[in-house]
Amino acid sequence: MSARPRLLLSCAAALAALACLPSGASAAADWRCEAGAVSGTALGVALDPVRAGALGDDCATRTASLDALLPVPLDAGAVLASTSATADGVLAAGGVADLRVRSLPSLPVQLPAVTIPESLGAVEVPLPSSPLLPLLPSSVTVDLRPALNALVPDRQLPALDLVAIKGAVAYAAARCLDRRAVTSGIAQVAGLSVLGQDTPVDQVVDQTVTLLSAGSIDPSDIDLALVAIPSVTGIDDAVLRPIVEAALRPILDGLPPIAIPATLAQVKLTPGEQSTDAGVLTQRALRVVASIAGQPVADLTLGRASVAAGAVDCAPGNPVEQAASPVEAALACTTRKLALVDVLPRRNSVLLTGAADRSLAGRTVDVVFEATGKVVARAVVAADGSFRTTAPLPARSVRGTNRARYRAQLGDERSINLKLMRRMVVTTAQAQGPVVTIRGRVIRPLASPRADIVVRRRTSCTTSEEVARVKPELDGTFEVSFLAPANQVAPVYRLSTRVRMSRRSRTTFPTFTLPRAIDVG
Repeated sequence: MSARPRLLLSCAAALAALACLPSGASAAADWRCEAGAVSGTALGVALDPVRAGALGDDCATRTASLDALLPVPLDAGAVLASTSATADGVLAAGGVADLRVRSLPSLPVQLPAVTIPESLGAVEVPLPSSPLLPLLPSSVTVDLRPALNALVPDRQLPALDLVAIKGAVAYAAARCLDRRAVTSGIAQVAGLSVLGQDTPVDQVVDQTVTLLSAGSIDPSDIDLALVAIPSVTGIDDAVLRPIVEAALRPILDGLPPIAIPATLAQVKLTPGEQSTDAGVLTQRALRVVASIAGQPVADLTLGRASVAAGAVDCAPGNPVEQAASPVEAALACTTRKLALVDVLPRRNSVLLTGAADRSLAGRTVDVVFEATGKVVARAVVAADGSFRTTAPLPARSVRGTNRARYRAQLGDERSINLKLMRRMVVTTAQAQGPVVTIRGRVIRPLASPRADIVVRRRTSCTTSEEVARVKPELDGTFEVSFLAPANQVAPVYRLSTRVRMSRRSRTTFPTFTLPRAIDVG
């Protein structure tokens, strides 16, 4: 898997999943949905460039993306909003990937001023008496401010990322559940940093950071040539200046340093805000408020999704699927009481998971490696019927062959055997709130161009429906997210795509994952 920071989804994959939300149903009457990617102000300029759907219309499947650059000081890798209407309900999602709020020398920000005391505009300089210069006055008054201002450095804001966000996506869903309309929302935030320092993604962060450090001006460092010396009648300026400069030097040495104030930035990050108003649930992924030297730079909402039931009638009209546990779902379409659910090779072992009828709880399942006919692992069936164990990784000469298959057995019960190496595997599958997320890998060589991965949900033992699709990344990894069905605890999903037999081959053939039941509660 890619090493990108991620919560449930990596930032780019999350947005790719939004773009691939299913479009099987063009509209859902009476449901309302709306999504936005980034809104607020940047340097006082209002923005809301990417929006899908509208709460005043029936929810429909729509996608919107950014077709121009964001205004300074913002930069983003991906900006997307999407709404989806299916038979299961409606889903709105919006977010950004790799968004940065930048500090730049060109920003119209007034830096803190260096204050030169007014008293230094009229400094009395006592002069020594000299018999050779009877017209020399006892003192002169000089203005040190021009020379001190010349010491003030030409300060500019540094070019750096004030705030960096790997990903921020908001989801809001609405569906019928137990004869009533239900709305829910979740936020996914990944990879937050302020001035390159990582910050928590699940709590409010309020930080003051330094962009330009404090400093000081030493008055003794001034260029004496910049000090204007008043003329004295009868004394040549070329004679007077060295006398005044020599008398001024100890005065300069006694003056205190003049402070150069630091330039500070204030950043506040607020993840996961949710509100409900007049029946509309709005989920926000992340609010970013940033200022430099007390002057607003950005006030943004990243990822916004809203749903409402409108006038939806959730009275029974469509058949409600029977809820089942993941174990029951794994055994629902077989007469066997024992099933291997997954066989997943790891670095030095093979992870084996399975399901058994609850009448077998507490008993020990043997896992047989069919290439040798030997029992390579054992597991005790849990109270819910699940079991899990690991076996040694078989020899390299065998593991890629069709003989490398595993079956579970317990007494007279036998599972179907599963092959160890497959061209597409699911590595994680889970649900958070209304959103199901599946991650996995397609083993290269991929089709050229890369073929879509199609996600289908089992609707009966012989039928299924498409719920999402996404393209794998170049290394074959993928992540896809979609709305969980209503009134179903353990929906079963299977993914398919097309791959090439070898890098030289142009012909593709289909490949599938094993069916996976996901507990959506």
